[in-house]
Amino acid sequence: HVAAESIIEDFKANTAPFYAILERICGKGSLKDESEIFKLPKELISQIEALEPDLSLMNATLRSYQDFGTRYIINQQRVLLGDEMGLGKTMQAIAAMAHFKTKGLYRFLVVCPVSVLVNWGREISTHSKMETMEIYGNDREDEYNRWLEDGGIAVTTYETLTRLDLDLLKNVTGDGS
Repeated sequence: HVAAESIIEDFKANTAPFYAILERICGKGSLKDESEIFKLPKELISQIEALEPDLSLMNATLRSYQDFGTRYIINQQRVLLGDEMGLGKTMQAIAAMAHFKTKGLYRFLVVCPVSVLVNWGREISTHSKMETMEIYGNDREDEYNRWLEDGGIAVTTYETLTRLDLDLLKNVTGDGS
């Protein structure tokens, strides 16, 4: 009886990872048969599902739809992720950054409302082995320059972004992207 209570408490505390494991065990997660629902061509879905993302920098297990979303981001590279609230957009973005970091990319910029600035840093450090820096507040210029020099995941706000010298990005990436 005590063991059952312990298992239930563990499940309640770790619902998403448990469901992710159950989806994998049960074979759920292929979207080939649901391509009409998502309005994606079957060829694109096959291409996306054939990807093998390197998630070795992650400390989390993705749900099947998050895994697909991560593969979609990796495949398309420039996307607007518009899932409903609470479905794990942040996790998918972190997973994509983790994959790209293992492939040699090392500079990522998250631009978000100030109300979730701290949340982004916490989510990245909780669910991955990557570190973040906040480009915000009085030392934003110093942090920005450090990020340009050293790379990493920088988290900033829309307002702060308007105050940074974005021309410096052209020197870093070569094309300003």
